Amino acid sequence: MALESPVRVVLAAVLAAAFLVSAFPAGAAKIEADEIPTGLPSSVNLYGVSWKPSGSEALAVGDGRAMAVYTGSAGSFRKLDAAAAPDFLLDVAWNPDSSFAMAVGSNGAAVLYNGRAVTAVATGTDSYLYDLDWWPAGAGALMVGSEGTILRYAGGTFGPLQSGVSANLMGVSCHPVNGSALAVGLNSTFLMITPGGAVEKFQFEGDWALHSVAWNPQGTLAVITGANGIVATYDGSAVKFINQDTPNVFLSSCWKPDGTQALIGGDTGIILKLKDGRLSYIDPGIRSLIQGIAYRPDGSYALAVGNKAKCVRYPQKPAPGQPGLLDNPLVLGGVIAVIAVVVLSAAYLELRDKRELPSGRTPGRHGPSTRKKQR
Repeated sequence: MALESPVRVVLAAVLAAAFLVSAFPAGAAKIEADEIPTGLPSSVNLYGVSWKPSGSEALAVGDGRAMAVYTGSAGSFRKLDAAAAPDFLLDVAWNPDSSFAMAVGSNGAAVLYNGRAVTAVATGTDSYLYDLDWWPAGAGALMVGSEGTILRYAGGTFGPLQSGVSANLMGVSCHPVNGSALAVGLNSTFLMITPGGAVEKFQFEGDWALHSVAWNPQGTLAVITGANGIVATYDGSAVKFINQDTPNVFLSSCWKPDGTQALIGGDTGIILKLKDGRLSYIDPGIRSLIQGIAYRPDGSYALAVGNKAKCVRYPQKPAPGQPGLLDNPLVLGGVIAVIAVVVLSAAYLELRDKRELPSGRTPGRHGPSTRKKQR
């Protein structure tokens, strides 16, 4: 096979270099998330965030009766009048039909937000409610809380389920397909709730505080997080540890809507990405505890909320179109001039070599050129 023309080789190299210059600007930023002001006092800690299924807005909740709506189109928050809310709102979740969001918190309190007003509803318990989740199509919701409390909400009413445990339950996730749910809590408590409301306790290694659980959209894998740096997965039959025995506390988790990856939030502003069984670190640029995290329904980005009224967006919002190096006429002209000189020079050398070769001989695998060395 003959060697490639020097003109083609040099031209390809120059074009490749020009592409790299334009595609990879120098000095990539370390921070991988945008901080979004919530308009709330820095004394407020935010514990939960949930997206409206349409993706038009998200609702964040926290202490001090804090409720704030993030509007996707504007990229900003507005504070709600939530006089009916309890002192602490610890989680929030939108009904799958988008008709209202429910938030739960201290002393068994729950409130509904219908896009206009916040109203209180009676749950029948005075236990703290730490987390809630809806089954698909709005079939009902589950809430978990202190001293093993489990409530089921359906048809506008709340009813207790017998958990058989006394540990505080911190996280719950409804299965997207079969009507069951998983719940986790202190003392490595790991429960499965059947569609009929029966509760079965599963074995979970150690004696740690488990803080969150989330099924992927396909219902094939759940991620579990907690103290001791615990990040684990559950495939319906067995628990597999991805990380443990580190000083971190991971408090929240969510899946990208296509199920390709999960995000995990925790202490000191940590966000982890779980993909293909491996963890990678995301620096959101804040050092506040991340208590809640949720992906927008279209999967374009997630919001994470936490202490000191902090909220960040991951990944960052694309920056306004900035001209690349090749968009600068001077740089582009210089690149074209360099390419022209290289191409003409290579063409001249190739032509000269051909003139100096004996008849019937070509450079390549049949032997070296017979051109004499130039001194």
